[in-house]
Formats: sequence, C-alpha cells, structure tokens
Amino acid sequence: MKKWTSNFLALICFGSLIAFALPLGFSNLFLGTAAVSFLLLGAVQYFSKKKALNDKKKMQRQLDEKALAYFSEHDELVLNENVTIRSDQANGFNTLDVYYQNEKLCKVSEFKSSFPDTYDYFKYVIYTNEVVEPEEIHEEEEESTVNLKKFMRQIDDLNTSITNKKITEDLYHTSAMIKFIDQILDQYPQKESKVSKLDYYYLPTLVSILKNYVRLSDTNKMDPDFNEVESQLMKTIYLVNQALETMSTTLCDDEILDLSSDMSVLETMLKKDGLVREGTIDELKVGENNAER
Repeated sequence: MKKWTSNFLALICFGSLIAFALPLGFSNLFLGTAAVSFLLLGAVQYFSKKKALNDKKKMQRQLDEKALAYFSEHDELVLNENVTIRSDQANGFNTLDVYYQNEKLCKVSEFKSSFPDTYDYFKYVIYTNEVVEPEEIHEEEEESTVNLKKFMRQIDDLNTSITNKKITEDLYHTSAMIKFIDQILDQYPQKESKVSKLDYYYLPTLVSILKNYVRLSDTNKMDPDFNEVESQLMKTIYLVNQALETMSTTLCDDEILDLSSDMSVLETMLKKDGLVREGTIDELKVGENNAER
C-alpha cells in the first residue's frame, strides 16, 4: 500500500476518534479507540486485498502479452523431448496448448490444479524464455518407466474414505484394470509408450479429482450441489474404466497379429511339405463344433 494512503487512513481515524470521544467524554475513549481500530483494520484489509488483486491482474496481463509476443515469432516452445507448448489460436497464456509426444494433451490452465509446479514452470519459461527442466519432468526422465502401481495405491487409499457404494465398486474395477495393464507392461515393457498419457495425465488427474471429492464429502454432503458433483464423478469414473478396458485390449494387438501370422505361415509350410493330410483342419473344426453341442 502506498505511503500516502496509510497516512490518509491514520488521519481519518484520528479525526474520527476525537469526534467520537468529545461528545461522550473521555471516559469512553477506550470504546472509541476499539471501534475506530476495527474500522481501520477493515480498511487496511480491503485496500490490501484490492492491491493484491490488481497486482495479480497486472501480472496476468504481462504474462499474456509475453506469451502472445513469443508465439507471434515461434511455432512452439520446446520444454523437453516429449513436452512442447503451442499456440492454437490462443488468446493468452492459460489458453496455450500442451503437447506430449506431438499429441495435444490439454490447455496450460488445466495444469494449474493438477500439476501446480509444472504450471509455475510454464510461467517461468514464458517470462524468461529459458528452458530449465522442472523437478516433475526431470524425475520422470530419470525413472524412464511408467509407474502405474503408485496410482493404484492412491486410488485404493482414497476409496477407503468414500461411502458411496457405486463409486467404491467402480473404483475397485479401476484398480483391477490398472493392475491388469501393469501386468501386461511387465511382460511387454516396450508397450510403455502406448500408456504414457495414462501415467502422465489421466491417472494423476483422476487422483486429484478423488482427493477433492473426499474433502468435499467430509463437509458438504448436505449441499444440494454435492449430489450433482457425485453424479458427475460416477460418469467420469465410468469413462476412465472404459478407456482402461480399451487400452488393455489393444495393447497387444501387434503381438496377436504377429502370432496369428506365424501360425498361418507354419500351417502353410506344413501343408506345402506334405506333412499333414488335406482336410485335417476341417476335421478339427467339426470336432470342435460337436464338442460345443
């Protein structure tokens, strides 16, 4: 707060104190002092909040200007080998687009709640145009592996605090699907790139949503809007489970195709070399149909 504002407030308070105390007598000076002090405190808080809000707006304007200025001369801002920021018709910093492995992930603003450290890093880069890998991204590069078990544990822990039976059962299914995908990755580690977004965005976001839901359920259960939030959460978990099922069934598509091709080639070679009788496969199919009956 500027110095003249503080002096002005002090002068007003002093004048108000004299005007209040004289008609009532100085015996009421203590009460007058308390009342004026309360008014002074309220005024100070008001102007402090107003100044903080104005500073925040000013900083956001500067950030938007720097972002638009940078992307008027550059197509993208490369943060590391996987993550880039691009401007697809953005009108400011928060509407910039985050790309992961050249695939659009989300808007920069979506990182604010889920990944505040990364969000602050994005702001730093735009302000300075200096790319220094943030702690979150650096840790991921050091690990260089997808870690789904940690999300499974977090979801299971949060689930113990949830009383809604439907949500609890759906989250059990979520954990089961994550465990299944993790088992696939143990057998086929080369498939990690196919689930990188699951580790990098989908599951962290789901965990963040569940944490907020648990906090709200402790204090806002009687709020009519809470039922709407709960219904939306059920839909979100259902969609996540659908995505996990799709991912689990498509992870090994290449291996299934290769296996099918290998078997077809082997069958053709056996026939070509005259090592199997003609009609053997048809006999096998007939036997299978009879067994099913």
